[in-house]
Amino acid sequence: MLVIKKNQPFALGKPIDIYNKPKSKYIASLFDDVNEIEVNGKMQLLYPHQIKIVANSEENATVLQSYYKGFYWLIETKFKTQKVYIKHATKIEAGISIYLSIDI
Repeated sequence: MLVIKKNQPFALGKPIDIYNKPKSKYIASLFDDVNEIEVNGKMQLLYPHQIKIVANSEENATVLQSYYKGFYWLIETKFKTQKVYIKHATKIEAGISIYLSIDI
């Protein structure tokens, strides 16, 4: 797969490799919504399905909004100082505090 941006080659490789290890937020956003967040002192590009809502964790966020996307809800949250999007099976009301598991 060859990705071109502004008439210049931007990424080259197998689609699965480009998807799993995107070199930039631009490349990741070609596949899905993407979060760029700091985890353990390092910036990470994570798709919404890589962040799960769990019963208990050291990581927490506050729900800002829930968007119905057909087969899932896209949950917009405030995680530390950033907006983070999570795919979830059900709607969660704004203002609710949730715990997160981040799959790096």
